[in-house]
Amino acid sequence: MNHTIQFIIAVLCFTVISCKSGSVITHQDHEKLPYVSSVELEAITRGRREEIKVNSEKFKFTSHTNKETNLEKVSKTINKEQWKVILEKISTINLDEINQLKSPTNQRMYDGDLATHISITVDKKTYQSASFDKRNPPKELEELVKYLYQLKDE
Repeated sequence: MNHTIQFIIAVLCFTVISCKSGSVITHQDHEKLPYVSSVELEAITRGRREEIKVNSEKFKFTSHTNKETNLEKVSKTINKEQWKVILEKISTINLDEINQLKSPTNQRMYDGDLATHISITVDKKTYQSASFDKRNPPKELEELVKYLYQLKDE
Protein backbone atom coordinates (compact mmCIF):
# COMPACT_ATOMS: atom_id res chain seq x y z
CA MET A 1 0.00 0.00 0.00
CA ASN A 2 2.81 2.39 0.89
CA HIS A 3 4.52 1.83 -2.48
CA THR A 4 1.25 2.45 -4.32
CA ILE A 5 0.82 5.87 -2.70
CA GLN A 6 4.45 6.76 -3.44
CA PHE A 7 3.96 5.74 -7.06
CA ILE A 8 0.80 7.85 -7.41
CA ILE A 9 2.54 10.88 -5.87
CA ALA A 10 5.53 10.44 -8.20
CA VAL A 11 3.25 10.25 -11.27
CA LEU A 12 1.33 13.37 -10.18
CA CYS A 13 4.56 15.32 -9.60
CA PHE A 14 5.91 14.28 -12.97
CA THR A 15 2.66 15.33 -14.68
CA VAL A 16 2.65 18.75 -13.01
CA ILE A 17 6.31 19.37 -13.86
CA SER A 18 5.80 18.27 -17.48
CA CYS A 19 2.85 20.62 -17.94
CA LYS A 20 4.72 23.57 -16.46
CA SER A 21 7.83 23.09 -18.61
CA GLY A 22 6.14 22.13 -21.87
CA SER A 23 4.39 24.22 -24.49
CA VAL A 24 1.13 24.26 -22.56
CA ILE A 25 -0.19 27.77 -21.95
CA THR A 26 -1.00 27.93 -18.25
CA HIS A 27 -3.82 30.04 -16.86
CA GLN A 28 -1.27 32.50 -15.43
CA ASP A 29 0.53 32.78 -18.79
CA HIS A 30 -2.75 33.30 -20.60
CA GLU A 31 -3.78 36.15 -18.26
CA LYS A 32 -0.55 38.03 -19.04
CA LEU A 33 -1.08 37.86 -22.81
CA PRO A 34 -3.50 40.20 -24.60
CA TYR A 35 -6.69 38.84 -26.15
CA VAL A 36 -5.84 39.21 -29.80
CA SER A 37 -8.40 38.09 -32.35
CA SER A 38 -6.33 38.80 -35.48
CA VAL A 39 -3.16 40.28 -36.91
CA GLU A 40 -2.94 41.65 -40.45
CA LEU A 41 0.09 42.93 -42.32
CA GLU A 42 -0.10 44.67 -45.67
CA ALA A 43 2.94 45.62 -47.76
CA ILE A 44 2.47 47.57 -51.00
CA THR A 45 4.48 49.20 -53.73
CA ARG A 46 3.40 50.22 -57.24
CA GLY A 47 4.01 46.77 -58.70
CA ARG A 48 3.56 44.38 -55.78
CA ARG A 49 1.23 43.66 -52.88
CA GLU A 50 1.66 41.24 -49.96
CA GLU A 51 -0.89 40.42 -47.28
CA ILE A 52 -0.62 38.31 -44.16
CA LYS A 53 -3.70 37.49 -42.12
CA VAL A 54 -3.42 35.36 -39.01
CA ASN A 55 -5.63 34.40 -36.10
CA SER A 56 -5.47 31.69 -33.45
CA GLU A 57 -6.33 29.02 -36.01
CA LYS A 58 -5.20 30.07 -39.49
CA PHE A 59 -2.35 31.75 -41.33
CA LYS A 60 -2.82 33.18 -44.81
CA PHE A 61 -0.19 34.83 -47.02
CA THR A 62 -0.98 36.31 -50.43
CA SER A 63 1.46 38.04 -52.76
CA HIS A 64 0.82 39.27 -56.27
CA THR A 65 1.92 41.78 -58.87
CA ASN A 66 -0.35 44.29 -60.57
CA LYS A 67 -0.60 42.05 -63.63
CA GLU A 68 -1.21 38.92 -61.49
CA THR A 69 1.74 37.25 -63.20
CA ASN A 70 3.43 36.16 -59.97
CA LEU A 71 0.72 34.98 -57.62
CA GLU A 72 1.77 33.24 -54.40
CA LYS A 73 -0.64 31.92 -51.81
CA VAL A 74 0.08 30.11 -48.57
CA SER A 75 -2.78 29.07 -46.31
CA LYS A 76 -2.32 26.78 -43.35
CA THR A 77 -3.35 25.99 -39.81
CA ILE A 78 -1.16 27.32 -37.04
CA ASN A 79 -0.68 25.52 -33.75
CA LYS A 80 -1.09 26.84 -30.20
CA GLU A 81 2.65 27.31 -29.73
CA GLN A 82 2.93 29.48 -32.87
CA TRP A 83 -0.03 31.59 -31.74
CA LYS A 84 1.51 31.91 -28.28
CA VAL A 85 4.73 33.25 -29.85
CA ILE A 86 2.69 35.86 -31.73
CA LEU A 87 0.90 36.88 -28.53
CA GLU A 88 4.19 37.14 -26.65
CA LYS A 89 5.64 39.40 -29.33
CA ILE A 90 2.51 41.57 -29.31
CA SER A 91 2.62 41.84 -25.51
CA THR A 92 5.92 43.75 -25.81
CA ILE A 93 4.31 46.43 -28.03
CA ASN A 94 2.52 49.46 -26.60
CA LEU A 95 -0.56 49.22 -28.81
CA ASP A 96 -1.82 52.67 -27.81
CA GLU A 97 1.32 54.15 -29.40
CA ILE A 98 1.71 51.79 -32.36
CA ASN A 99 0.48 54.44 -34.79
CA GLN A 100 3.24 56.80 -33.62
CA LEU A 101 6.19 54.45 -34.15
CA LYS A 102 8.74 55.96 -36.51
CA SER A 103 10.22 54.01 -39.38
CA PRO A 104 14.03 54.05 -39.25
CA THR A 105 14.23 54.37 -43.06
CA ASN A 106 12.10 55.88 -45.84
CA GLN A 107 12.86 53.71 -48.86
CA ARG A 108 9.14 53.19 -49.40
CA MET A 109 8.86 56.85 -50.38
CA TYR A 110 10.60 56.17 -53.71
CA ASP A 111 9.59 52.52 -54.26
CA GLY A 112 12.84 51.25 -52.75
CA ASP A 113 10.86 48.99 -50.44
CA LEU A 114 7.27 47.98 -49.81
CA ALA A 115 5.23 50.42 -47.71
CA THR A 116 4.03 48.26 -44.84
CA HIS A 117 1.64 48.58 -41.96
CA ILE A 118 0.38 46.13 -39.38
CA SER A 119 -3.07 45.96 -37.76
CA ILE A 120 -3.69 44.15 -34.48
CA THR A 121 -7.24 43.57 -33.29
CA VAL A 122 -7.60 43.23 -29.52
CA ASP A 123 -10.98 43.01 -27.79
CA LYS A 124 -12.77 44.24 -30.96
CA LYS A 125 -10.51 47.32 -31.20
CA THR A 126 -8.03 47.56 -34.09
CA TYR A 127 -4.64 49.17 -33.60
CA GLN A 128 -2.84 50.12 -36.82
CA SER A 129 0.79 51.08 -37.17
CA ALA A 130 2.16 53.97 -39.13
CA SER A 131 3.70 53.06 -42.48
CA PHE A 132 7.23 51.58 -42.47
CA ASP A 133 9.68 49.88 -44.83
CA LYS A 134 9.06 46.12 -45.00
CA ARG A 135 12.75 45.24 -44.66
CA ASN A 136 13.35 47.73 -41.85
CA PRO A 137 10.37 48.04 -39.46
CA PRO A 138 10.49 50.07 -36.24
CA LYS A 139 12.44 48.12 -33.60
CA GLU A 140 9.26 47.65 -31.54
CA LEU A 141 7.65 45.75 -34.44
CA GLU A 142 10.72 44.03 -35.85
CA GLU A 143 10.37 40.67 -34.07
CA LEU A 144 6.66 40.37 -34.85
CA VAL A 145 7.10 41.22 -38.53
CA LYS A 146 10.01 38.78 -38.91
CA TYR A 147 8.04 36.02 -37.20
CA LEU A 148 4.99 36.54 -39.41
CA TYR A 149 7.11 36.13 -42.54
CA GLN A 150 8.88 33.16 -40.95
CA LEU A 151 5.52 31.40 -40.51
CA LYS A 152 5.03 31.55 -44.29
CA ASP A 153 8.10 29.38 -44.82
CA GLU A 154 7.60 26.87 -41.97
